[in-house]
Amino acid sequence: MKRQILLSIAFSVLAANAFAASSAYPVVAEGGSDRLIEKRVAEGGADRLIERRVAEGGSDRLIERRVAEGGSDRLIERRVAEGGADRLIERRVAEGGSDRLIERRVAEGGSDRLIERRVAEGGSDRLIERRVAEGGSDRLIERRVAEGGADRLIERRVAEGGSDRLIERRVAEGGSDRLIERRVAEGGSDRLIERRVAEGGSDRLIERRAV
Repeated sequence: MKRQILLSIAFSVLAANAFAASSAYPVVAEGGSDRLIEKRVAEGGADRLIERRVAEGGSDRLIERRVAEGGSDRLIERRVAEGGADRLIERRVAEGGSDRLIERRVAEGGSDRLIERRVAEGGSDRLIERRVAEGGSDRLIERRVAEGGADRLIERRVAEGGSDRLIERRVAEGGSDRLIERRVAEGGSDRLIERRVAEGGSDRLIERRAV
């Protein structure tokens, strides 16, 4: 469309130049001079048209190139922007994953410390229970030892008391035996003396009767 407009303008210029030339030089209507002028005018118009087309073509190519470059630039910029956005998104995703990983580790660390604390408290509780049990066992053993000692002391005293009573009984019995023996001995001696006295009196009586 653009080229058709340019061609119509060029033909109009040529027609105007031809009309002006014929009116300016009405006498010069023949010969090689007119043809030469027409040829030069035509060639000049053609040259100008060619130059104009070349210039316009170059301009068109330049515009197209700039448009293409602009589109390319915009495409590059868009890709750069998208690439930056992609990297930004990837970075945020990575940071988000890192944040979640850190939060998970913090949570796990807190859980680990809680478990360790509970284990320590459980161990402490078991240690306290063991000490309480051992303390109760120790007190029970001490009580039994004390009771055993008291029992042995009571038994010893009972035994000593029984022994004392046995000794006293034996002493009493021994004293009684000696007293009885003494009395028996004294009684026998008395009877012997009395017998001898009686026998002596009887002998003297017999002797007296014999005289």
